[in-house]
Amino acid sequence: FWSAMTPSGEPHQNISFRKVVSLRTGRDGINVHGNVINWTGEDLHFENTGDDVFAVWGAGGGENVQQTGFYKQQPPYAPCMMSNPPATDIFFRRIFAKGISAWSSCAHTFGAGKVVYDQMMCCDNNGYPALQIDKTFCPSYPHANVSLSNLAW
Repeated sequence: FWSAMTPSGEPHQNISFRKVVSLRTGRDGINVHGNVINWTGEDLHFENTGDDVFAVWGAGGGENVQQTGFYKQQPPYAPCMMSNPPATDIFFRRIFAKGISAWSSCAHTFGAGKVVYDQMMCCDNNGYPALQIDKTFCPSYPHANVSLSNLAW
């Protein structure tokens, strides 16, 4: 699942995923991306993902979307180009995560509003951090408000 931006820029709202099992994906298992408000995933089982299992890319470039973001390590520098409000009120409950790629995290949050991971079982055996909380790729939104409870590795 990937929540693309809406053509109008309005947020996706009140989305629920319940009792979903995925045994293999080529990329992220779930990627809550951009302007999303009130997203809930419960009783989820995702394994053998090609990238992060449960990701939240809050995005949101703020006022100056031309500033360089994540890809500034080498020219040509890429502008951030995201001006949406960040994802918020994102809840993951009773979830199982197992990534297999060299850069799979069980949970990875990039700059967002409120994100809750509650009752997550993580099987991480690739040496990459199992849980990561990073600022967004756009430098003007540098934080995430993440709550963690009842986690098991």
